[in-house]
Amino acid sequence: KNVELLIVKAISSATKSIQIQVGEFIPTESIMSLLNFAINSNIQVRLMVPLRANGCDRFYATRAFAKELALLGANVYLYDGFINRYFER
Repeated sequence: KNVELLIVKAISSATKSIQIQVGEFIPTESIMSLLNFAINSNIQVRLMVPLRANGCDRFYATRAFAKELALLGANVYLYDGFINRYFER
């Protein structure tokens, strides 16, 4: 929930553009509503997601949400590759 609150605050404070690059885009209803509000407020929303799948279910969910965001007016980009995840111990 804390991560969602941070994302909501970041989207809410945007004045010109919102750029999202994620391996999986499965937003909550409130985040999609805020992104839609941003688009309707002439804030440029860009989403970048992978062209290839990591996992089947999440891949199709990501594509569905990305398509919905594109239909709302966001710029959606597909890139060939994956986001690398590095964890420090």
